[in-house]
Amino acid sequence: MKSNLFKILLIALLFWGCGAQQALDTVNLAHIYQDEGVVLKPKFKVYQTSADSLNVYFEGSSDQLLYIKEPEESEFKASLGIRYRLYTDFQLTTLVDSGSITLDNLPKSPTLKLIQGMFSVALNPAQTYQKYVLQVVLTDLNRSLSYTDLVQIDVTDRQSAQTFLMTTPRGRVIYQNHYPLGLPFKLTHNSGSKTLSVRYYKRDFPIAAPPYAKNADQSFSYKADSVWQISNADSIHLSLPGFYHFQLDESSKAGFTVFSFYNEYPLITRKMNLGPPLRYLTTTEEYAKIDVDDYDKMKLEADKLWLRFAGGVERGKSMVSAYYSRVETANLYFTSYIEGWKTDRGIIYCILGAPTEVTRNEFQEYWVYGDPTSSLPYVFIFSRVKNPFSDNDYTLTRSNNFRFAWGQAIEGWRSGQIYGLKEIKRAQDERDRQQRATTPPYFWY
Repeated sequence: MKSNLFKILLIALLFWGCGAQQALDTVNLAHIYQDEGVVLKPKFKVYQTSADSLNVYFEGSSDQLLYIKEPEESEFKASLGIRYRLYTDFQLTTLVDSGSITLDNLPKSPTLKLIQGMFSVALNPAQTYQKYVLQVVLTDLNRSLSYTDLVQIDVTDRQSAQTFLMTTPRGRVIYQNHYPLGLPFKLTHNSGSKTLSVRYYKRDFPIAAPPYAKNADQSFSYKADSVWQISNADSIHLSLPGFYHFQLDESSKAGFTVFSFYNEYPLITRKMNLGPPLRYLTTTEEYAKIDVDDYDKMKLEADKLWLRFAGGVERGKSMVSAYYSRVETANLYFTSYIEGWKTDRGIIYCILGAPTEVTRNEFQEYWVYGDPTSSLPYVFIFSRVKNPFSDNDYTLTRSNNFRFAWGQAIEGWRSGQIYGLKEIKRAQDERDRQQRATTPPYFWY
């Protein structure tokens, strides 16, 4: 009885807290992009079911929760609490809906399994199409560990991406926006339309430039390589690499886009995927030896390069593991119309790792590494780009002020360092020490 009473009190405290609610654009979301020290890593998918309601689907792995056994119980169990609040904006102007649920008595399984669920959120029926921000807090109640995410919702168009739901043929929700060739899926629109138009694009885009340099000019023709109609009663198969834009009609450019880069994406598992991400660390001459069609030769040259950077085999293995792990994480979180590692956020993440602080509003995302008040600041501002194919397209505000810090990071990798927060703090401390040593003292008279 005491245990159950304690859990009830804990749920109340964790879910509702006390005092004024913090504006959402000040919430630190750095844990979303961190691989170390973060246990809960849920996925969310929003589907607008009607003008006044939407479903939020979530998925996580059973090994992300702590299982405990009460003295009177015969098996280990976990408890997951979910709290949500839907606002009209990041400044909390209007609370549209809120609620909480608890998934209790999750029995421990000898094998890993997915924990899935769904909850419904009410929209403002007075305004059919709007933008919202959904704050979701998941809490492992057995250890009081929480995970917060902010999900931006845009249902301003009747064929916005969140008016579609992508599932397997058996109805399991698919959370990623990239999908392997040949694997069947189904796509449902909340209008119940039986046919959809498909626009197919095959494009090559340049990778992101260093943060102090201008990105290469990119022009995009909305004219599709091919267009056809499908019945959404049938399973859909992607046959060619590229991206597929599904629409009800062409009254707007909005729609739902599925990307297919290669079947193992976002993982780096084949020789052909090892070479391209090295462009961030190499000179033009070095990369020319890697950028070849012979994938065996590509891997051989890449191995030589890592061995030269590391100065030894074991160190080289550690560097390869760390770097390509960042590439995969970038693919997981920053994919838009191009692979995640090729984006502006992707290049920063690959070289510097996870930020110390991440804040977000409707239009921008801010990344901070180390001490933002240092004389060597690592503060990056990414602006959201209006893109009919992706709501995850951000562009970096570039500056020549990044040249020195970026050069240090690249040189660190080339000298055998797995460059990250520790090295950034060391560089900031050294720069601040130099600043203090060269600043004339002030005298009072």
